[in-house]
Amino acid sequence: MTQLPLKLVHAVSALVPKTDADGNIAGVRLPDVAALIATYTGWALRAEPAGANDGSDGAGQMIPFAKTKAERTANDDPRPLLEERYLRRTTRM
Repeated sequence: MTQLPLKLVHAVSALVPKTDADGNIAGVRLPDVAALIATYTGWALRAEPAGANDGSDGAGQMIPFAKTKAERTANDDPRPLLEERYLRRTTRM
């Protein structure tokens, strides 16, 4: 490095995967994600204060879907209920 400050030659853009309406990353879906019961992330929320060393930063998390309308309303969750996703169907044999 002979020139300080460094001269910007060109910018490199970062690409990140797009998430679907449930917050899951698109792509090949394993059974746990194909028949969803929650939103799965590759990151986890951190404890307060911001930057606290709680050890969960690289662990991922699972955020279950609400089971009842009351639970969904109380948590202000925009995702459909489990029952709304997988309607019970009866079949006659």
